Amino acid sequence: MSSASPFTMRDYQEYTVAAHRAAHLGKRRPTGEGVVNATVSTLATGMGKTVIAGESIAQALARMERSVFFTHRRDLAYQTRRSLHGHLPGASIGLVMGTEHNDWDADVVVMSVPSIGSERQMRKRRIPPDRFGLGIADEMHHSAADTWLYGMGYFGINRGMPWIGLTATLGRGDSKALGDTWKEIVADFDIGYGVRNKWLVRPRGIRVQVKDLMLDQVRRSRGDFVDDHLAEAMEDADAGQAMAKAYLDKMAGRRTAGFAPNQHAAKVFAEDFNEAGIPTEYVIDSTSDAERTAIYERFRLGTTLVIWSVGVLTEGWDAPWCDGIIMACMTSSRNKYIQCGGRGLRLWAPGGKRDCIIMDVVGVSAKHSLISLKDLAGKTPDGRDGFDIEYDDGEEKTEPGAFTPEVRRTVDGELVMQEVDLFDDSDSAWLQTDLGTWFIPTAKSYWFLYPQRDGGFSLGRTPSQGGRAFRVEKDITLEAGMAWAEKYATEEDPTVSNRHASWRKARPSQRMMAKAAQHGIPYEGLRQGELSDILTVNYASVVLRKFGSRV
Repeated sequence: MSSASPFTMRDYQEYTVAAHRAAHLGKRRPTGEGVVNATVSTLATGMGKTVIAGESIAQALARMERSVFFTHRRDLAYQTRRSLHGHLPGASIGLVMGTEHNDWDADVVVMSVPSIGSERQMRKRRIPPDRFGLGIADEMHHSAADTWLYGMGYFGINRGMPWIGLTATLGRGDSKALGDTWKEIVADFDIGYGVRNKWLVRPRGIRVQVKDLMLDQVRRSRGDFVDDHLAEAMEDADAGQAMAKAYLDKMAGRRTAGFAPNQHAAKVFAEDFNEAGIPTEYVIDSTSDAERTAIYERFRLGTTLVIWSVGVLTEGWDAPWCDGIIMACMTSSRNKYIQCGGRGLRLWAPGGKRDCIIMDVVGVSAKHSLISLKDLAGKTPDGRDGFDIEYDDGEEKTEPGAFTPEVRRTVDGELVMQEVDLFDDSDSAWLQTDLGTWFIPTAKSYWFLYPQRDGGFSLGRTPSQGGRAFRVEKDITLEAGMAWAEKYATEEDPTVSNRHASWRKARPSQRMMAKAAQHGIPYEGLRQGELSDILTVNYASVVLRKFGSRV
């Protein structure tokens, strides 16, 4: 399948894109009959829903069809626009949201559902209902709401316009209402599939019992705990202190997202963690965009190790460096657990991420059914649960005051010169400077990534012998930046930038050994590629010094 973006499609992503298109054309079923215009695919968090959306939109643009992309939150709208720009740099991408954005005449339009979910709002926007040839509904498990139904109906979902619904959670509780709009699930790739095929990191679980937390006494509604009553019970039982102790014992140094039952509990838990010496902040609905950006940046850098939230981080929050989750919003809802737990399962090879610890918090009287890590695993081919779970009885094992935050670095000492794979399937020779800037070398230049203040990334190019650097792409996701860097570097020089090139296995040349000796670098026993990487890192560390930032 050809793609208009630099991304290499994974096999299940190719399958999903093709399955949606086949259903829209009436070619999915063996009989070749029966057009289905409203189709759904479920993919676990981190499996690349945006890649699937981007490729589907790219194919629509090739057919001269414009696309509309629905999302339900302001921050997700901005994030989606950035992600799609990374996939479709040649397309105009507009935003329809609030009073400040009404760019409906672009090739691709990201729309905030609350801003277009009524007849009055749509009339004010003056958007032609036949403007688009493809619709994308992100986090479509929300689409049974009236605002979603109106918006999708306005753009023809009931008149045969093709729509693609994407979600990580399509549970039975949603099926009846959603089935009135969505007609067929064309692909389903869950967390177990992602872990077994190494597209997601392996979860490891610990269950922490809070001794004085009596869940039997917490009020329930529709089968699940009432958030405010659960929060009060957890605070009365000093659950925050118990979780802080467990973090110190089992998760110390991990950048962790914590999910609290309500906003007051999030603040209390953050206070408990800070008192235990764990750098912690919280994000709630009232947290401003500027504050969130600053908190997320401190979390990325590791100066903040734990972020507590209520609802904010469950959808669309991309922080692949997160390798810890605390489930303090105890639930019997599998969908809710997937949304929270999946936040920590994304691959993050630059940081050496191998797994994610998920802390389940339970009470000693937990007679009610709670969803936990084992419920998400699916089964391995031999029939066993796929994930590991440990148990913690809440006994103190670490003095809170003794904790020193771990400095999480990709490389240390001599390893700063080691070649590192940013993607398991990447053929590009990614390296890292002494200050942490990631780059791909070619014979003429360095293609490098550097973070923006708002959480996005830019891609730059600079001559390897020194000279002025210039920005090639801006306001893109890290994944998109990596993909574009690999594309441009390969086009410029497919030999030097390829970590599998045959020259890398040869003995170092006399000239290369002389350069190594000049810099005091031992080269005995090294192959040409290994020594070249060491020298290149030395040079690039000088050239790219002002862009240094650990990611």
